Amino acid sequence: MKNEKINYFRIDFYLILIHVILLSISYIIYCLYPTEPNSKNLILLLFLFIAVCEIIPILFIIAIVLPHLDTNIKYVKIKKIFLIILYFISSFFILTFIGISSFLNENVFIHITTYTSILFISIYFSIIRFVKLTKDQYLFIISILIIFLLFIL
Repeated sequence: MKNEKINYFRIDFYLILIHVILLSISYIIYCLYPTEPNSKNLILLLFLFIAVCEIIPILFIIAIVLPHLDTNIKYVKIKKIFLIILYFISSFFILTFIGISSFLNENVFIHITTYTSILFISIYFSIIRFVKLTKDQYLFIISILIIFLLFIL
């Protein structure tokens, strides 16, 4: 059997590139479809609440997945935690730029599902696909995501 060396950070380069492209697209949408300021518009407060609530499932996923990562590479766990924080901040800014624009007429459901899908797909491709988890751990991660989406929606 051939001994494969896993490159943990190649996919992260592509994910960061995708996040930068999505962030620039969302900023362009924000510039093309500006909204008029309104004191009754509390959409940013809602997005901040969603982002704060998003931290809890991310911490559960980190607690489940990080002990199973390969420790042969130096500081792989610290680098992955840093990248998860980077994905979280990038996804939040994408949500904010698209959410405060008049694009999609402030449809919150579409914004929340886009935000969670971008963030959790990034976390999956960055960390979860490299570890060998049991079915129970996968079911626990999926149940955390479903509970979070039901709580927010």
